[in-house]
Amino acid sequence: GCVEQLKNFLTTPPVLRIADPHRPFEVITDASDLAMGAVLLQDFGEGLQPIAYESQKLNPAEQKLSCPQQGVTMDFVTGLPAGPSSNDTILVVIDRLTKMAHFVACKTTITAEQTAELFLRNIVRLNGIPLAIISDRDPRFTSNFWTKTWQQYGTRLHLSTAYHPQSDGQTKRTNQTMEQLIRTTCHRPGPMEDSLSLIEFAYNNAPSAHDYSVPVLP
Repeated sequence: GCVEQLKNFLTTPPVLRIADPHRPFEVITDASDLAMGAVLLQDFGEGLQPIAYESQKLNPAEQKLSCPQQGVTMDFVTGLPAGPSSNDTILVVIDRLTKMAHFVACKTTITAEQTAELFLRNIVRLNGIPLAIISDRDPRFTSNFWTKTWQQYGTRLHLSTAYHPQSDGQTKRTNQTMEQLIRTTCHRPGPMEDSLSLIEFAYNNAPSAHDYSVPVLP
């Protein structure tokens, strides 16, 4: 029955086919906190079938390696020209490993509750819940609401200090680059926030985006 078939799948090694160089290959990978694996497959007209497979248990050092969205930094850039929606501030969120940035328009008066909602709606829905958030000591990031919210998600909060600003230095450098990009869009019609998605795209895709020179907008 179904139970016996499942037992066979779990206990019987897959029968490997001989690779056909004239057919396309497909690789499926998977990983956990303890191991990773990959299967090389080809379709011979009967669905995908394995050509080769490999798995490896992670040693203690490898288990400590960083992964995307394990830690993000965040900050506000304020004092920008307000558009019709009165947005004059940008929430900047950066993945510490990949250096990918997200820019979200908001108001200077945004509260801790609104910041959490903005973060969940624009960052978490795309990348998942981070294991850690690094920020400065903005009152919104030190509020009881902010602390309790991320405790519920199991996210650690790290606050930079005046004596150790390097902990969120990546965000500060990104802010400088973004502000320069905003200046280059002054000639474009419409409010600043209309160009924000283009600025984010230019920052994340320019070869120079992570050596802190200014990318060029398309």
